[in-house]
Amino acid sequence: MEHRKSLTPNPLESVFMVSAGEGWVVGGWGTILHYTGGSWNTVTSLTPNPLGSVFMVSASEGSAVGYLTILHYSGGSWSNYTTTYELHSVSMVNPTEGWAVGDDGTILHYSGGSWSPVNSPTTNELWSVFMVSASDGWAVGGAGTILHYTSAAPENKVAVYAPYLILLVILIGAGAVAVAAWRKHKA
Repeated sequence: MEHRKSLTPNPLESVFMVSAGEGWVVGGWGTILHYTGGSWNTVTSLTPNPLGSVFMVSASEGSAVGYLTILHYSGGSWSNYTTTYELHSVSMVNPTEGWAVGDDGTILHYSGGSWSPVNSPTTNELWSVFMVSASDGWAVGGAGTILHYTSAAPENKVAVYAPYLILLVILIGAGAVAVAAWRKHKA
């Protein structure tokens, strides 16, 4: 792995590569970096708030979320949506469909051009979300929370609690899920 000097002293929280030659990074104090043409460039941010996650649908379409912030990238520029939620992760299915999760079990759904809160079966913080499709996805978070969503049977939302802090969920393929966890040490 090659080490590259960063363009910022700010903490970097999330990276999303659209291709080998195109990618985005977000982080503290609204930091946004764009990789194109073989180099990273600083992008003017619309927020001073920390950004925790970025997800690109294509080189010209994506979203980033963070503390009281939702940013949308389209056609070469970022726009800012006002929110009252502290968000940790975003997953977009396509330019008009996506999900974001955050503190206190917050779940937001993007559809029809706007973000709306969704009833959550947990009040635990949710750290990561990944949608396989518009009708199937997973979210994970504090206290071992694992949520599975399927729109084919909306009542089939599963909440599993275990003595782990779930930090990352990756969907590897149809029916295959990888979860990274950290076990709490007992005193």
